[in-house]
Amino acid sequence: MLILQTTGLFVATALAEIVGCFLPYLWLRQGGSAWLLIPAAASLALFVWLLTLHPAASGRVYAAYGGVYVATALVWLRVVDGVRLSALDWVGAAAPDCHRSINSKPPSPAGIRAGDGPPDRLWAPLQ
Repeated sequence: MLILQTTGLFVATALAEIVGCFLPYLWLRQGGSAWLLIPAAASLALFVWLLTLHPAASGRVYAAYGGVYVATALVWLRVVDGVRLSALDWVGAAAPDCHRSINSKPPSPAGIRAGDGPPDRLWAPLQ
């Protein structure tokens, strides 16, 4: 259940980031209204707030978020932009997810260095 909560948080964070960047793109490149900047700013503020809910501010957590972000961005590309995705798109999205799977495993006791923190911080309960 904890993994689903954290993954859901990562997806919500990714969507807030993508929307916050997509709306100014519509204004600047597609002739959209400048009023799009208001929900864009709200979405980016939501993105920043959601980042504060992530389990820890560490490289492993951001690497895990990055993998979820890539997959979310590909779904956005398909659903919102209507771009047909290739097999290479999905292989590219799988690479960060494989990295996340490897990095989320706790290191062996011999591999823990001073200052590394507890190895289970990636999927720590959301507070």
